[in-house]
Amino acid sequence: MPYIYDCFYQANQSGVPMIRPLVMEFPEQDELESISDQFMVGDSLLLAPMLRPEQDHRVVTLPQGLWIDYFTGEQYQGGVHLYRAPLERFPLLVRAGAILPQAELCQYLGEKPETLGFKLFLDESVKGQGYCHYADDGLSFDHQDGGYWKLQLEYTYEGGDLMISSQILHQGYTPDFSSVEIEICSGQPTHIYLNGQQQEVNDKLILTLS
Repeated sequence: MPYIYDCFYQANQSGVPMIRPLVMEFPEQDELESISDQFMVGDSLLLAPMLRPEQDHRVVTLPQGLWIDYFTGEQYQGGVHLYRAPLERFPLLVRAGAILPQAELCQYLGEKPETLGFKLFLDESVKGQGYCHYADDGLSFDHQDGGYWKLQLEYTYEGGDLMISSQILHQGYTPDFSSVEIEICSGQPTHIYLNGQQQEVNDKLILTLS
Protein backbone atom coordinates (compact mmCIF):
# COMPACT_ATOMS: atom_id res chain seq x y z
CA MET A 1 0.00 0.00 0.00
CA PRO A 2 2.72 2.63 0.79
CA TYR A 3 4.35 2.12 -2.63
CA ILE A 4 1.02 2.49 -4.45
CA TYR A 5 0.19 5.62 -2.42
CA ASP A 6 3.60 7.05 -3.33
CA CYS A 7 2.95 6.26 -7.00
CA PHE A 8 -0.32 8.18 -6.90
CA TYR A 9 1.45 11.12 -5.23
CA GLN A 10 4.13 11.10 -7.92
CA ALA A 11 1.45 10.95 -10.61
CA ASN A 12 -0.28 13.94 -9.04
CA GLN A 13 2.97 15.91 -9.00
CA SER A 14 4.42 14.93 -12.39
CA GLY A 15 1.49 13.75 -14.51
CA VAL A 16 3.25 10.43 -15.17
CA PRO A 17 0.73 7.60 -14.64
CA MET A 18 1.23 4.90 -12.05
CA ILE A 19 0.50 2.10 -14.55
CA ARG A 20 2.89 2.32 -17.51
CA PRO A 21 3.57 0.26 -20.63
CA LEU A 22 7.11 -1.10 -20.71
CA VAL A 23 8.01 1.03 -23.71
CA MET A 24 7.16 4.17 -21.75
CA GLU A 25 9.72 3.35 -19.08
CA PHE A 26 12.28 1.89 -21.52
CA PRO A 27 11.75 3.78 -24.82
CA GLU A 28 15.20 2.87 -26.16
CA GLN A 29 14.39 -0.87 -26.18
CA ASP A 30 12.47 -1.44 -29.43
CA GLU A 31 11.72 -5.08 -28.60
CA LEU A 32 9.31 -3.93 -25.87
CA GLU A 33 7.01 -2.01 -28.20
CA SER A 34 4.81 -5.05 -28.90
CA ILE A 35 4.49 -6.17 -25.25
CA SER A 36 0.88 -5.53 -24.25
CA ASP A 37 0.30 -8.07 -21.45
CA GLN A 38 2.93 -6.78 -19.01
CA PHE A 39 3.23 -3.38 -17.40
CA MET A 40 5.19 -1.31 -14.91
CA VAL A 41 3.75 -0.14 -11.60
CA GLY A 42 5.72 3.01 -10.94
CA ASP A 43 9.33 2.80 -12.08
CA SER A 44 10.38 -0.18 -9.95
CA LEU A 45 7.84 -3.02 -10.29
CA LEU A 46 7.06 -5.10 -13.36
CA LEU A 47 3.84 -7.09 -13.33
CA ALA A 48 3.03 -9.89 -15.79
CA PRO A 49 -0.53 -11.13 -15.07
CA MET A 50 -1.62 -14.72 -15.50
CA LEU A 51 -4.54 -14.40 -17.92
CA ARG A 52 -6.00 -17.92 -18.30
CA PRO A 53 -7.69 -20.26 -15.81
CA GLU A 54 -5.35 -22.82 -14.21
CA GLN A 55 -2.35 -21.18 -15.87
CA ASP A 56 0.83 -21.86 -13.85
CA HIS A 57 3.48 -20.49 -16.22
CA ARG A 58 3.91 -17.87 -18.89
CA VAL A 59 6.56 -16.18 -21.02
CA VAL A 60 7.89 -12.96 -19.48
CA THR A 61 9.96 -10.43 -21.42
CA LEU A 62 12.21 -8.36 -19.16
CA PRO A 63 13.90 -5.08 -20.08
CA GLN A 64 17.68 -5.00 -20.07
CA GLY A 65 19.34 -5.23 -16.68
CA LEU A 66 18.82 -7.32 -13.55
CA TRP A 67 15.37 -8.12 -12.17
CA ILE A 68 14.56 -9.76 -8.85
CA ASP A 69 11.50 -11.87 -8.06
CA TYR A 70 9.65 -10.07 -5.26
CA PHE A 71 8.44 -13.30 -3.65
CA THR A 72 11.42 -15.66 -4.02
CA GLY A 73 14.45 -13.41 -4.52
CA GLU A 74 15.41 -15.30 -7.69
CA GLN A 75 17.33 -13.10 -10.12
CA TYR A 76 16.79 -12.76 -13.86
CA GLN A 77 18.71 -10.89 -16.53
CA GLY A 78 16.82 -8.96 -19.17
CA GLY A 79 15.42 -11.06 -22.00
CA VAL A 80 12.75 -13.69 -22.51
CA HIS A 81 12.07 -16.18 -19.70
CA LEU A 82 9.61 -18.96 -19.00
CA TYR A 83 8.24 -17.99 -15.60
CA ARG A 84 6.48 -20.55 -13.41
CA ALA A 85 4.04 -19.17 -10.88
CA PRO A 86 1.79 -21.34 -8.68
CA LEU A 87 -1.70 -20.21 -7.78
CA GLU A 88 -0.63 -18.32 -4.65
CA ARG A 89 1.62 -15.84 -6.45
CA PHE A 90 2.03 -14.08 -9.78
CA PRO A 91 5.03 -12.75 -11.75
CA LEU A 92 6.08 -9.61 -9.86
CA LEU A 93 9.64 -8.50 -10.53
CA VAL A 94 11.64 -5.68 -8.96
CA ARG A 95 14.09 -3.55 -10.88
CA ALA A 96 17.58 -4.01 -9.42
CA GLY A 97 18.63 -1.08 -7.26
CA ALA A 98 15.07 -0.26 -6.22
CA ILE A 99 13.92 0.92 -2.81
CA LEU A 100 10.37 -0.23 -1.99
CA PRO A 101 8.35 0.91 1.02
CA GLN A 102 6.05 -1.56 2.72
CA ALA A 103 3.72 -1.58 5.69
CA GLU A 104 3.12 -4.23 8.32
CA LEU A 105 0.28 -6.63 7.63
CA CYS A 106 -3.00 -5.00 8.64
CA GLN A 107 -6.33 -6.73 9.16
CA TYR A 108 -8.42 -3.76 8.03
CA LEU A 109 -7.84 -0.47 6.19
CA GLY A 110 -7.93 1.81 9.23
CA GLU A 111 -5.42 -0.21 11.29
CA LYS A 112 -2.31 1.82 12.10
CA PRO A 113 1.08 0.09 11.65
CA GLU A 114 3.80 0.96 14.14
CA THR A 115 6.69 0.45 11.71
CA LEU A 116 7.31 1.58 8.17
CA GLY A 117 9.47 -0.80 6.16
CA PHE A 118 11.77 -0.33 3.20
CA LYS A 119 13.16 -3.14 1.08
CA LEU A 120 16.52 -2.53 -0.65
CA PHE A 121 17.14 -4.62 -3.76
CA LEU A 122 20.87 -4.10 -4.13
CA ASP A 123 23.00 -4.81 -7.16
CA GLU A 124 26.60 -3.79 -7.84
CA SER A 125 25.57 -2.40 -11.23
CA VAL A 126 23.52 0.29 -9.45
CA LYS A 127 25.89 2.45 -7.40
CA GLY A 128 23.22 4.52 -5.71
CA GLN A 129 19.53 5.17 -5.46
CA GLY A 130 17.10 7.48 -3.73
CA TYR A 131 13.45 7.25 -2.77
CA CYS A 132 11.02 9.84 -1.42
CA HIS A 133 8.17 8.48 0.71
CA TYR A 134 5.02 10.57 1.18
CA ALA A 135 2.37 10.26 3.88
CA ASP A 136 -0.74 12.18 4.91
CA ASP A 137 -3.91 11.35 6.84
CA GLY A 138 -5.51 9.78 3.75
CA LEU A 139 -8.86 11.34 4.60
CA SER A 140 -8.88 15.12 4.44
CA PHE A 141 -7.56 17.84 2.16
CA ASP A 142 -5.07 19.04 4.80
CA HIS A 143 -2.20 18.04 2.52
CA GLN A 144 -3.09 21.02 0.31
CA ASP A 145 -2.13 23.29 3.22
CA GLY A 146 1.08 21.46 4.09
CA GLY A 147 -0.41 18.68 6.19
CA TYR A 148 1.84 15.91 4.91
CA TRP A 149 5.12 14.15 5.75
CA LYS A 150 8.00 13.28 3.43
CA LEU A 151 11.05 11.12 4.06
CA GLN A 152 14.01 10.89 1.70
CA LEU A 153 15.97 7.62 1.85
CA GLU A 154 19.17 7.24 -0.17
CA TYR A 155 21.98 4.75 -0.45
CA THR A 156 25.26 4.17 -2.22
CA TYR A 157 26.57 0.67 -2.75
CA GLU A 158 30.06 0.06 -4.08
CA GLY A 159 32.87 -2.32 -3.25
CA GLY A 160 30.77 -4.02 -0.59
CA ASP A 161 30.20 -0.75 1.30
CA LEU A 162 26.54 0.16 1.79
CA MET A 163 25.94 3.70 3.00
CA ILE A 164 22.33 4.62 3.83
CA SER A 165 21.11 8.08 4.73
CA SER A 166 17.70 9.42 5.68
CA GLN A 167 16.25 12.90 5.93
CA ILE A 168 12.79 14.18 6.80
CA LEU A 169 11.98 16.71 4.09
CA HIS A 170 8.64 17.94 5.37
CA GLN A 171 6.90 17.41 8.70
CA GLY A 172 3.46 18.98 8.47
CA TYR A 173 1.82 15.73 9.57
CA THR A 174 2.74 13.17 12.23
CA PRO A 175 2.65 9.62 10.84
CA ASP A 176 1.38 6.75 12.96
CA PHE A 177 4.62 4.79 12.77
CA SER A 178 7.55 5.70 15.01
CA SER A 179 10.34 3.66 13.46
CA VAL A 180 11.60 2.56 10.07
CA GLU A 181 12.84 -0.96 9.33
CA ILE A 182 15.25 -1.30 6.41
CA GLU A 183 15.52 -4.79 4.94
CA ILE A 184 18.33 -5.76 2.57
CA CYS A 185 16.81 -8.18 0.06
CA SER A 186 19.76 -8.76 -2.28
CA GLY A 187 23.46 -8.06 -2.54
CA GLN A 188 26.14 -8.93 -0.01
CA PRO A 189 27.40 -5.77 1.70
CA THR A 190 30.45 -6.24 3.89
CA HIS A 191 30.14 -2.88 5.68
CA ILE A 192 26.93 -0.99 6.42
CA TYR A 193 26.60 2.62 7.53
CA LEU A 194 23.32 4.25 8.54
CA ASN A 195 23.41 8.05 8.75
CA GLY A 196 27.18 7.91 9.19
CA GLN A 197 27.14 5.28 11.95
CA GLN A 198 28.57 1.83 11.22
CA GLN A 199 26.07 -0.96 11.77
CA GLU A 200 26.37 -4.66 12.35
CA VAL A 201 26.09 -6.45 9.01
CA ASN A 202 22.53 -7.70 9.15
CA ASP A 203 19.59 -8.15 6.83
CA LYS A 204 17.48 -5.69 8.84
CA LEU A 205 18.25 -2.26 10.28
CA ILE A 206 16.03 -0.16 12.58
CA LEU A 207 15.89 3.63 12.27
CA THR A 208 14.05 5.50 15.04
CA LEU A 209 12.30 8.64 13.85
CA SER A 210 12.70 11.88 15.77
